[in-house]
Amino acid sequence: MTDFPDPGHTALYLYGVVPSVDADGEPLVAAARGLDGANVHVVTSRDIGVVTHVCAPVPYEGDVAQVHAWVLAQHEVVTSARAQAGTILPIRFNSIVAATDSPAAQVLIDWLDQSHDQLAARLDELRDRVELGVQVFAERASPGVPASPATAPARGRAYFQAQLGQRQEKERVRANEALIASSVFGELAALSEGIVVNPKRPQREGNDTAGSAHTAAQMLLDVALLALPDQVGPIGEYLAGIASPPELTLRFTGPWPPYAFTGAFDMPLLVPEASDAIHQQGST
Repeated sequence: MTDFPDPGHTALYLYGVVPSVDADGEPLVAAARGLDGANVHVVTSRDIGVVTHVCAPVPYEGDVAQVHAWVLAQHEVVTSARAQAGTILPIRFNSIVAATDSPAAQVLIDWLDQSHDQLAARLDELRDRVELGVQVFAERASPGVPASPATAPARGRAYFQAQLGQRQEKERVRANEALIASSVFGELAALSEGIVVNPKRPQREGNDTAGSAHTAAQMLLDVALLALPDQVGPIGEYLAGIASPPELTLRFTGPWPPYAFTGAFDMPLLVPEASDAIHQQGST
C-alpha cells in the first residue's frame, strides 16, 4: 500500500481506480488537491489502486454553489490522475468507504483484491481513451398566447385547412430533425470506439437573438463517445461540416475522462448517500 496517513478506523473518499504506477513506471503519486483542498493519496494493492482522501464517514452536503465547487475539484483530481496513469475508472461523486471491523484502507484493499481481474481489464480497455460529448438541439418557437375573439381566425373549412397545413409542416420539420439526428448518431458510432446515449434533459427556454420571440431548445440527441486521440480530430471535422437547418444547434465538448464508459462494478459498502439535493449536480 502506498504511504498513507492515519491508517486507523476512519473513512476514505473515492475518486477513481487507477494503475499503481504512472506512465513512466514509477509509483503513482496523486498530484492534485481534493475536495476542500484535501491531500489526495493512492491506496494500492498489486498493480491497481484507488485515488482517495481521508474524510469523515458522512456524505458531503451543501448548497448548489458548494456542490459545484466540490464536483469541479473531483473532476480535476480525476483528470490529473488519468493524465499521470494513462487510464482511470472514475467513481461517482460522494462515494465514501467507512471503516468496519477493519480500517477503511483495508476495506478498500480487500475490494481491490476481490475485484482485481475485472478492474484491471477495464483499465486496459480504457487506456489512452477519452470521452467526448455531442448534443443536438432544435430551436422551436414556444406556443403563442391564444388569440382573442377579435383576432381569432375565421371558423369553417378555411380554418381547418390552415390548422391541417400547420400540423403537416410541424410533422415535416420533426421528421427532418429525426433524420438528421439518426444520421449524426450513425456517423459518430462509426468514427468512435464506443457510444452511449444519455438521458434527455428538460428543454431550455429563452429569447431569440432579437429578443422578440420566445423559443425552446428541444434536445434531439445527447451522446457520449469513447475515442482514441487520433479520432478526436476527425469527429470534430465531421461535426463542423454537417449541413443542418439554421434552427439546429450542435454542441461538441471534451475531451473528458471516460465517465460514461467505466461500467458497473460491485463496490465496497459505502456510506449512505447524501440528500437528493446533493445529487442534482450530475456527474461533472
